[in-house]
Amino acid sequence: YQGASGKWIGPNIMPEPINIKGSYQTHASLTSNGKTIYFSSLRKGGIGGFDIYKSNLKADGSWGEAINLGPEINTKHDENSPFMTEDGATLYFSSKGHNSIGGFDIFFSKLENKKWESAKNMGRPINSTADDTYYFPYNNGKNALYSSARPEGMGGNDIYKITFLDEPEFINCNPLALSPEQYQKKPVSVFFNSHDTIMNGQAYNFDGSISQIKDADIRDYFWNMGDGTTIKTGSTVNHTFRKPGTYEVKLEANAMHNKLLTTNNYCVKKTVTVLTEEEIIPYLAAIIEKETFNQQLNKNLIYASTDNIHSDEIEDEPLAQIEGQKPKLLQKEIVGERVILEKKSTEKYKIEKVYYNLDESMFVPESKQILDNAAKVLHDYPSLIALVVGHADSRGNSNYNQILSEKRAQMVANYLVNLGVNSSRITSYGRGDQQLLNECASGVICTDEQHRINRRSEIQLKDSQELSKSK
Repeated sequence: YQGASGKWIGPNIMPEPINIKGSYQTHASLTSNGKTIYFSSLRKGGIGGFDIYKSNLKADGSWGEAINLGPEINTKHDENSPFMTEDGATLYFSSKGHNSIGGFDIFFSKLENKKWESAKNMGRPINSTADDTYYFPYNNGKNALYSSARPEGMGGNDIYKITFLDEPEFINCNPLALSPEQYQKKPVSVFFNSHDTIMNGQAYNFDGSISQIKDADIRDYFWNMGDGTTIKTGSTVNHTFRKPGTYEVKLEANAMHNKLLTTNNYCVKKTVTVLTEEEIIPYLAAIIEKETFNQQLNKNLIYASTDNIHSDEIEDEPLAQIEGQKPKLLQKEIVGERVILEKKSTEKYKIEKVYYNLDESMFVPESKQILDNAAKVLHDYPSLIALVVGHADSRGNSNYNQILSEKRAQMVANYLVNLGVNSSRITSYGRGDQQLLNECASGVICTDEQHRINRRSEIQLKDSQELSKSK
């Protein structure tokens, strides 16, 4: 199409290596940026009959070599009518191979880390025993047009429109009542792992990746979090409940049966209790109290009076100190660090702060040693539980800062878990920009160094045994 004159111009033959002598090309699809063309071709060196190839546009305006998409896409039979989605992530095409119901069926494959996944049949009722070709999705994938020669049509190849349902129904959901091991022994095993009791304002993980259905592939996972939120992000989701209460979380899995090529929905549900910060501490303490500990809080502690310690013996700030009290108890040696703990105290223990660069959720590299030492404290004192509180500076809107502070706290918690600290001993949450340590509120002009003081996470340790006794 010639934009300046507004007139159609005649078609131009695509050059080599797309069209070559002795070959036959039937259909092509150009990516949204115009830099890659996918096309079907019957030529020497292919895997079967018609194969799907791609060619990339070079800097000089010529087209690069024709690259066969390989056995994940092409078979010894014919592949035709490729269509690449606008985001460049999913290829739709027709094939007489793979697990076709009959004739050409419509398949799709996703491009992950520059590799094509195994092709998946779109299934009934889209595909039939006749030829189904030229699949064209639009409206963000909610609709599609394609050609089908099915016998109930008006004759030959007819054009059909598909409308995909926006929302899952979440009906006939079975309550989760068995262990993961018990579920995995069943032919239909749709299950998700999560905490039964969590804290409001903190992001928690809900993991349905262990779900499996015999002779079927799970195509989509839909989550209903019970608080008005519906999510389609895959088998695993992170979610933050903003208010305490009881919520019914549902997972619906949409599966394609490999032999019948029909789809079915399977739904499970679980009740999750969301507590406030004040409520969750005694709850965590009760859990930790039930565990068998290899060490006790007061084991192998070395006591000394501060009167007997000279200032030149303490070079740096201690790793941990009792909040609101003057330390009077030194020191258990942990990899060269001094740890100050108060025996039989229910006061908070406060680890040095972890800091962040602007608009980042990963702590700065120099904070790594602080967290490594914190993990050692938790390993040495198994009765301690940890609260990780994330904070943001005042720049940005409050909603964004709240989410960022939650991510920062979660990143610290994940780091401690990776160092071997049991996740049941860690609770993380964010305070956004609500607890600034200086005058740098929104609208106040401050240097970045002043703002940096507020971009932090703090770790508070509490003795679960003492908390349990004080209830």
